[in-house]
Amino acid sequence: MNVTFNNFVKHLKTKLEFEVEWDIDKWNDAYWDFKNWCKGVDSEWAAFQDAKSLFTIFADEFYQDANKDTHDYWLKK
Repeated sequence: MNVTFNNFVKHLKTKLEFEVEWDIDKWNDAYWDFKNWCKGVDSEWAAFQDAKSLFTIFADEFYQDANKDTHDYWLKK
């Protein structure tokens, strides 16, 4: 599984629609959120997922409450 920062950013941009583009600090925070989320999932289950699947599941769970009124991003449908 190739879970790199660049892959994370590239895929999350396909999952989220941005009203305001994030700076490197926001991307770093999101990446650490993802890494911490990975620590909390079942490692046996995660071993059978590819990076893209993990990014998608993370985005769907972590950003599910995002909306235009309170965030500068939201999930693409």
